[in-house]
Order: sequence, then structure tokens, then C-alpha cells
Amino acid sequence: MLVANFMISAEAQAHKSKPEVWGDGSVLDLKKLPENEKQHFENIVRRQYAPPRSELNQKALMELNPKYMIRLAEDFRTKIINP
Repeated sequence: MLVANFMISAEAQAHKSKPEVWGDGSVLDLKKLPENEKQHFENIVRRQYAPPRSELNQKALMELNPKYMIRLAEDFRTKIINP
């Protein structure tokens, strides 16, 4: 729980957003963050060779319902590992 809480923190999410670290966007809703946590994201250099995140988000698909992943794991176990 300690690791999960850190990974979802504004500090860790901002660090991950830096192109030299990972360059990925944050899972946090930046509009809902307190002002002192928004500051972490203000001076991050944006990705140079990728489309803007807003453009990618327009084409993004929602994640599948977890029941599909459970079904895939069960089918793999019963039909591939132990047929």
C-alpha cells in the first residue's frame, strides 16, 4: 500500500511525466489537485516527437471490463496449461 500510494502521488506522477524519465502522462486529474501539487507539472518539457496527449486521448479506447481478463486467464489455464 505504501508503494501504491507513492506511485499515485503528484510528486511521482510528475517525475514519471518527464521525457527523460518515462514521458508518460499522469493518471491524476490535474484540475482537481491543490495548487502546491499542480506546481510539479507546470515546468515539465513536453514530448518532442509524439502527438500531443490531447490528440491521443481523443482516439483512446476505454479499458476492457476486468471480467474479460479473468476469463482469458481461466481459459489459458484450462485450455493451454492443463488441457
